[in-house]
Amino acid sequence: MSKKLDLFKRILTLGVLVAIVLFVVRWCSSRGENLDELTIENTPIRVELVRNLAEIATIRLNDEVVVDSVEYYKSIDEQLSGNLTKLLDPANLKYGVSGSPIERRLTLIVKAELSYGFDLKKQKLEIQETDSTVRIVLPSPQILDVAITPSTTEIYQENGKWRDYEVSHLRQKARIKVIRGSNEIDLETMAKTALENLLKKMIPNTQGREIGFEYR
Repeated sequence: MSKKLDLFKRILTLGVLVAIVLFVVRWCSSRGENLDELTIENTPIRVELVRNLAEIATIRLNDEVVVDSVEYYKSIDEQLSGNLTKLLDPANLKYGVSGSPIERRLTLIVKAELSYGFDLKKQKLEIQETDSTVRIVLPSPQILDVAITPSTTEIYQENGKWRDYEVSHLRQKARIKVIRGSNEIDLETMAKTALENLLKKMIPNTQGREIGFEYR
């Protein structure tokens, strides 16, 4: 439910940004700016403008996942010896008292932000024109980043000793889980639709030619 609410907020924010872009377009038009040249010709201004639009169209999905790593004692003797050791460790005393068969367990609650959009640094935008069409060639949308901040990671349960690299490995497991969760949402269609709508607004006059999009 929280994921859907966050996604709704992102879409609402995107709508506000689109309104701002439209205002700029109309303002430039009223000043007599040549928007066709600004957006279609291959100029640094146009390239930077499209990059900014791609950034606006980037979808950022906040998620929270739980990841767990568990190791069990291999024998009754190991369990007895291990629990006796834990009785002498204040941090693990409760696990020793319970006589748990779990040798080590680490459960993390990880918060992450997944960014999904267009990488225009690796592949430039292309515009192919004919008498009847204007085709805009874009890189296919993809996962740009999955940001996990250690300070926002909560240790829900820690039984036994864990090294830093083992905790990092568990965070990587959380990253994979966030990516898999994002696959349940059609982020590709959402990102394409957002950027296409923005680009169409920025090219108001194509002399009746049809605007099409291609992704590579």
